[in-house]
Amino acid sequence: RDAILAQIAPGDLAQLREIQARKGGRAVTTLRDGGICGLCGVSVSATKIAQIRQGDDIVVCGNCGRILAS
Repeated sequence: RDAILAQIAPGDLAQLREIQARKGGRAVTTLRDGGICGLCGVSVSATKIAQIRQGDDIVVCGNCGRILAS
């Protein structure tokens, strides 16, 4: 875990920690089939899905605010 956290940019890590604090420790969720947020069940836009697949930026669910991962 420490090795992975060391690879995260400081700004991104700060965003992760802030979301964890607001969301009871659960900051990241995966997309379910059909582009649905794995926690809140809201459909994610095609644009956000493409951003997630590119992997360059942190993408958050527009409904629950958690980081989305594919």
